[in-house]
Amino acid sequence: MNVFRFSHNDIMQRITCIVFFVMTLTSESSASYHKTIKANTQNVSQALVRFIEATDEYDIFIESVSVMQHGQLLACWENAEGMAEKPRSQQELSGTVTAMAVGLAVDEGLLSLDDKVAAFFPDQLPAQPSANLQAMTIRHLLTMTSGHDKDTPCGQYENWAENYLAQPVKYSPGSYFFYDPMAGYMLSAILQKVTGQSLPDYLRPRLFEPLGIVTIEWEASPQGISAGGWGLHATTQDMARIGSLLVQKGKWEGRRLLPRRWVKQMLGYQTASCPRDVRYEELPKSGLSLYENDWIQGFGYQMWHCRSGLVRAEGTGGQILLLLPEFDSIIMVNADTRQVESELALAYLHLAPSIPDWRGKKENKSRTQTRQHNLHYVNSHL
Repeated sequence: MNVFRFSHNDIMQRITCIVFFVMTLTSESSASYHKTIKANTQNVSQALVRFIEATDEYDIFIESVSVMQHGQLLACWENAEGMAEKPRSQQELSGTVTAMAVGLAVDEGLLSLDDKVAAFFPDQLPAQPSANLQAMTIRHLLTMTSGHDKDTPCGQYENWAENYLAQPVKYSPGSYFFYDPMAGYMLSAILQKVTGQSLPDYLRPRLFEPLGIVTIEWEASPQGISAGGWGLHATTQDMARIGSLLVQKGKWEGRRLLPRRWVKQMLGYQTASCPRDVRYEELPKSGLSLYENDWIQGFGYQMWHCRSGLVRAEGTGGQILLLLPEFDSIIMVNADTRQVESELALAYLHLAPSIPDWRGKKENKSRTQTRQHNLHYVNSHL
């Protein structure tokens, strides 16, 4: 397999890419597979050039990009040497990793998705907890349907979990979508209670080390609980491996790291969704098109659904982990921008069509029917 690695100067000066061979042929069948990938990798490298040039035109600062298929690196680009291997804040992409930890804990019998959140914090509940608060479960935290309709402040409070539990839960859990990263923190706090370990310590032998992820840092609360919904510091390549694990249904180099069923649930449609700048109850009248907006396609477990059957995790600073499950491929972009919508659109335009077997793929009847069903769900539940 050929891996194309670019720097920003390479793009600007049109310097010929350096090609690295990272895959050997071990059988006749693998030789055929290698030819397929080799023939298409040039497409990926050229698409990567177009993507970087396009983001420059939009003043979107891209730090690094990795494109992987079948767990192998097809191409990567970095703005400066070593940028792809430099740990940086992954913002809300952190929540996706937290959801993976929840799946491991469920598999180990440490908790259930139907466990009540309040039961884990009996000494931190308000004097008279509401019925909605008492009904909130781990599943609701995973799907951003806790019943809250406002962000939960945390920085100025000593005890983040206690403050979260003190916030009004306006809607019945499960009936109202609102993206609040503090849901990820509550998942982290619950995991620390049932495992006796911090989130990175729990994941290190189960996930990070098998994936070859060495340096991991996670911001924490005053109580030493990892932020969960944000605060993970990892490299572009680290996040690319995490994404590859998901599109490979929980396996890495033949070893199962995540339960297949959990990955299916994470990436599957769990609830209707809406953009952060649109209130959920206003969605049917917002005029947003189901075929044009990537924030109303649905939500899994800490994962957004996209157009054309893709799934993604994203951070407010322009961090995008785009999964192409049908093609066992991922695109990981670390950026420094607030123009996430434009960045995502350019990734669709330039990068996604270059992935082997992606070109010419069209919306099929089943997927169209699913989208119509999802839109009907939104309209009928509000």
